[in-house]
Amino acid sequence: MATISISSPLDDYPLTSQIGDISAQTDSSKETVSLLNADSGHVLFTTTLYSFDGTVTLHDAASLIEEDMRNAGVSFRNYMLTIGDASIKINPVYCECVAPDLSVHDSFLTTFHSQRVYPDSMYVLNSVPNEDDVSLICLFKESDGSVGTHIFHAHAKAFSSGCARGSFAVLHATLNRALGRDVDMIAVTFRNGHRSKTYYILPGSPVVRFYFRNCFNAFDYMDLHGAIKKKTAVSRELAVCAGSASQYDRKINQTFDFQSEGLTEQESLSIAQIVSSHEVYLTDGNSFERILITDHTCDIDNNDDSLWTVKISWRYKDNRPHLSKEQISHLHMDGGIFTNEFTEQFL
Repeated sequence: MATISISSPLDDYPLTSQIGDISAQTDSSKETVSLLNADSGHVLFTTTLYSFDGTVTLHDAASLIEEDMRNAGVSFRNYMLTIGDASIKINPVYCECVAPDLSVHDSFLTTFHSQRVYPDSMYVLNSVPNEDDVSLICLFKESDGSVGTHIFHAHAKAFSSGCARGSFAVLHATLNRALGRDVDMIAVTFRNGHRSKTYYILPGSPVVRFYFRNCFNAFDYMDLHGAIKKKTAVSRELAVCAGSASQYDRKINQTFDFQSEGLTEQESLSIAQIVSSHEVYLTDGNSFERILITDHTCDIDNNDDSLWTVKISWRYKDNRPHLSKEQISHLHMDGGIFTNEFTEQFL
């Protein structure tokens, strides 16, 4: 007979980082311990633990759960842990960080409370499944410079699956149709129950757009301005045979260095989410290229006269060199060397 006890009580949707050792009191010399997917019944882990002083203990159960959630690409899942004839249900939220004051019932699964974006940016918001009220508060500027707000009320089940995504270009067009005139959308606040996140929309386009899994194993976007330096190194071997030289074993190593412009404190701290992520992509909104972060530096200065900056180095996951979007666009160019329609200005 076994009775399970947990080192710290678990609320509904506990963070995986809050799951400590799980023990069971038993009168047997050993017990079979199993971790199952509570929805499918699939056994993820099973072993036999021997009791010591009437207790069997499973250490670091969180690492087993997190590995399964990473493989499945999810941020929350239902599990069943059995020790002998006792069992306990756990429905955790993936979290790599220790965050004792975080409540997933009051915040989205992101480290960004607010974020700078651009008119062509994308957004993705993740939360635990809920049917709380959902609203979008759009701040806009009229042609005469005056500022107004418009509120959209979304369906209460918008986050019933735990995720909502879209683009600010579509949202801007929807706002113009609702108002019956063209305005400049300058900020959007998403509210879902007690959760809230604000996006500030800047003119222009980002230099790089990262799409990555954050510490909650949920996808996030981050758009940054700065300068990119592309490096291509070619290594080759040389052989001489019968007075003739030839090269072989040619390898191309393509890497990229990105130096950001000035960042806010929150943006600089959130860079850690990118450089420590186990899944990072570069995207233009249509294609997604998997990359590997190879190095980074963050210059933090508490001087009021300077902003924080970050340098990130990466390479593509595959070993083949990649053509840039600009290089490909030149290949698709019509009309020979001219990009404009022929007019008298060329005479």
